[in-house]
Amino acid sequence: MKDIRITVIVTALAFCAALSCAEAPKKPLVEETAAPKKPLVEETTAPRPLTKTVGIHTIKRTVNPDNTMTLRYRWLDHKLNKEVERSVILNEDTVIGINGEHKTFADVTDEALRAPSVATVGPDEVTAVSLRIGRQMIKVTQDDLTPKQVAQLKAAAPKATAASDEALEKRVEGIVASLKLNDAAKETRLRDVLRTNLKAVRDTHNAGFAPAKSVRQNLNKGLNADLTPEQVDIVKETLTHGVMKRTFDAYHQIVPQLTAEDDKVILEILRQAREEALDVKNAREIGPVFEPFKTRIEQYITSQGHDWRQAYKAFVDAQRAAQKAAEAANE
Repeated sequence: MKDIRITVIVTALAFCAALSCAEAPKKPLVEETAAPKKPLVEETTAPRPLTKTVGIHTIKRTVNPDNTMTLRYRWLDHKLNKEVERSVILNEDTVIGINGEHKTFADVTDEALRAPSVATVGPDEVTAVSLRIGRQMIKVTQDDLTPKQVAQLKAAAPKATAASDEALEKRVEGIVASLKLNDAAKETRLRDVLRTNLKAVRDTHNAGFAPAKSVRQNLNKGLNADLTPEQVDIVKETLTHGVMKRTFDAYHQIVPQLTAEDDKVILEILRQAREEALDVKNAREIGPVFEPFKTRIEQYITSQGHDWRQAYKAFVDAQRAAQKAAEAANE
């Protein structure tokens, strides 16, 4: 039976259906001989700049004599109103992820490629610097890659814009102001710590990998140097968009009988999740980080004699009934 999980968004719980990707035909990846519905165009001949990413369905996989691999993609280009094809080449320096896990060149099989995939190409617009098979981002840090792989990913990454830098500075100033430190020296040091961390997280994310372990270590060191534990908690909660507190509150809404001892266990697990979430750039990526930790919490709640499944169902039913009542009142 599938685990039931909660997702808490903004100030209330919203429930999201998992996205599913259509399966590719269960046969070897070969060139299709049937005539396509629309005329095919080689993307390299299209009268506009080539994209840095190519996907999502492969129609052919070829292992080349030089031990590289060519993947042939086909998709419907809505701007051209035609089906388009383009090839990319993988080599031993291509960073490969399958369903989020860091894999090797040898793992790129016909079976794996039945799932949608996206390749990011380098300056030559053909050689793939990364290949992601499945929806999940590749769980890999700079520490897991070779210097050449890191350099290739950074070179292919979109450059930070002035607007991005401005938004980052605004976020830093907002966090510093919220603490009301009234100490110019501390505020300056805190700005430097936050700015360095946010830029590292943003730039590595844009390059397609997670920050090195030292990035989070330096953040914690910098925060602990000038802030109280309560202030550190505020900063981390702000950086992770308040997901920890909202998730904690949601458990109490679903199981009101939770005790103070239960709270200690749940908060400890949620703090671990929040630490991991410090490494992601966007709010939408935080939910997946929390998921395995929420599974642990729900298993704990069940072990304490609560019927988690029934409690969750009752909560969802009550939420739906309240929504229908509100809609009826507004008619």
